[in-house]
Amino acid sequence: MFVRLRKHPWSFLVGAGLRPVVTINGYTQRLPWGDTYLPIPDDAPVEIEVYVPDTNPRSFVTTIGKVARSIPPGHQRAVEYSAPAFGGCKGEMGPLGTTRTRGVPGQVVTVLFLGLMAIVVALGLVGAVVAAATGQR
Repeated sequence: MFVRLRKHPWSFLVGAGLRPVVTINGYTQRLPWGDTYLPIPDDAPVEIEVYVPDTNPRSFVTTIGKVARSIPPGHQRAVEYSAPAFGGCKGEMGPLGTTRTRGVPGQVVTVLFLGLMAIVVALGLVGAVVAAATGQR
C-alpha cells in the first residue's frame, strides 16, 4: 500500500515540526512527510486513520486534521493525506492527486496579522528611541 503524506509549505504555525500518526488496521506508527510504501496485502480491506498530534499543553484539541477511511481490497492501493494549514480545519484523504490543503486563508490572515503586529512594535521602539535621543517625553 502506498501512502503519501502532504503538508502545505505555509503550515509552519501548527504542527510543522511534527510527524503524522498513521493507524492502519489498529497498528499505529509515526511516518515521515512524503511518500511511504507499507507492505500490506492487497486482498484485505484496510482501515486507515491519519492525524497530526498537537503537543501544546494549553490546547483543548489533541489532534489536528484527523481523518479516517476504509479502503476496499484491490490491486495497487494508494492513498494521499493532506494536513490542514490551520489547526481548526480538517485534513483530507483520498486517491493520489485529489486532496487539497484546507485552512490556507486562515494561515495567511494569521501570518499577515503577526507581521503587522511586528511592524507596529518595531515602529513603537523606533519612536521611543528617537524621543529619548531628542530629549522629548
